[in-house]
Amino acid sequence: MSNLNPEQQIAVNTIDGPLLVLAGAGTGKTTVIIDRIINMLRNDVKAENILAVTFTNKASREMADRLKKAIPGLKPNTIMVSTFHSFCARILRRHIKDLSYSPNFGIADEGDKNDVIKEVMRNRHMEDGDMSVFDFNAWISNSKNLMREPQELLNSKRSNEQRAGVVYQDYQSRLKAMNLIDFDDLLMLTVKLFTRDAELLKRYQQRYLYIMVDEYQDTNFVQAKLLNLLAKEHNNLCVVGDDDQSIYGWRGADVSNILDFPKQYPGTKTVKLEQNYRSTNSILKSANTVIAKNSKRHDKALWSQKEAGEKLAMITCPDGESEARAVSEIINNFHFEKQLDYGDIAILYRSNHLSRAFEISLSQAQIPYKVIGTKEFFDRREIKDTAAYLKIIANPADDLSVLRIINVPPRGIGNSSIEKVLNYSQQNNMSILATLQDSTCLKGLPAKAAASIEAFVTTMNQAIKDFDQPGKLGDKIYRYLDVCGYLMGLKRIYKEHKDAENRLDNILELINSTVIYEERRQSSDLVGFLEYSSLLGETD
Repeated sequence: MSNLNPEQQIAVNTIDGPLLVLAGAGTGKTTVIIDRIINMLRNDVKAENILAVTFTNKASREMADRLKKAIPGLKPNTIMVSTFHSFCARILRRHIKDLSYSPNFGIADEGDKNDVIKEVMRNRHMEDGDMSVFDFNAWISNSKNLMREPQELLNSKRSNEQRAGVVYQDYQSRLKAMNLIDFDDLLMLTVKLFTRDAELLKRYQQRYLYIMVDEYQDTNFVQAKLLNLLAKEHNNLCVVGDDDQSIYGWRGADVSNILDFPKQYPGTKTVKLEQNYRSTNSILKSANTVIAKNSKRHDKALWSQKEAGEKLAMITCPDGESEARAVSEIINNFHFEKQLDYGDIAILYRSNHLSRAFEISLSQAQIPYKVIGTKEFFDRREIKDTAAYLKIIANPADDLSVLRIINVPPRGIGNSSIEKVLNYSQQNNMSILATLQDSTCLKGLPAKAAASIEAFVTTMNQAIKDFDQPGKLGDKIYRYLDVCGYLMGLKRIYKEHKDAENRLDNILELINSTVIYEERRQSSDLVGFLEYSSLLGETD
């Protein structure tokens, strides 16, 4: 406690009842969260009764690691430190049967989601309308975040809502047929479970008697609803955040959750963390001046014991190219006059497309640079192919994954054969993998395609048995990708030898990540690994 300032000490010592910790940037909020958990354990709160929720896997891991170091005797995973999505996925694996899904459900990513929406639009002859895949995707996501069912949109008097309702309804039916759920479903379906089953909710309320939430300003309606359901029995909910840092309204975050927290939870104790340990006072003064213009906010002002520091430099440029040239000049000034290494300098930008002007200018100025995050690892074609191969083993009903890799690498199964298989599966209400094993369907295909399909299905069925056997997950994955010809087929898919080698390295990196998964989870379960991979964020 001697290392904490007075406000931090108050937050750490307040254990029971609703608590709102307004933590400005750089005010040591993670330290407060960790020390508060330690204090709870010292006051006889059981570790298994604590739930700490973060927004990113990186923050979750950091918190878990710091708790492990602070409390050496703490058994792994006794305190639930998790992201919203991981927490909900864990609950759904146990109870999703009550919603007529199978526990081995897959998690559809954005690419899968768009593919299903395109399929629905095609079947409904809506491709040429004024609403795009992006529009329908946004409608579906926003509706789920607000717990709105398709019927609510269908009953609307607005034509665009009605069309969104049609696509939403078909989309949800198609996902369910493939035993898939999307990221928004993780939250919405968990709230549905708790709302429908009072006894189940009671079990989790009695399990998690103390709940802490980080970055509360970024929560949306369904996340706030989930927390309210879990906490309403005991009211021991501590939320940490800063309404002045709420920037995700465009993706559903509702700043009123943190603004109205004291109204929603009567008796709330509010603690303001205003002492900043990161920045100089010139930075804080400028920030406070800008933030003060916000019309709705909790009153607070950051300050520091540090000196004023350098004044902020503001440069106005007429366009992006001019800005990039100005930045290059500043960097060379840092390098040649202040003797800074280029590697000591970073350029931060909001969106990947903004990097182009900087790259051109840096090249012209002969400044060496490295771009981070232009192509996310799990968005690479070979990784998505590998994931599709694995998803079929975990969830044979996943038609999207079967269609993605049925002829990857090329097996002589042409588009016309795939179209016939697809039509047959729709007419007979069968999954694609089941259709590929239907003798009547195969008789209608060219002999070469039918033979390739039979070999493909044999490999799949053998792999499903292999993954049920004991052994290291990485070994099974490598053996499976080798037997089905994907690893050797990379050279046929990617003609340039070096390109094939680089893509093979990426696949091996994915396989290597199973080691980390098995160590952290003490499990070699393929379904769990796919869930773990699906929920990784950009920072992972």
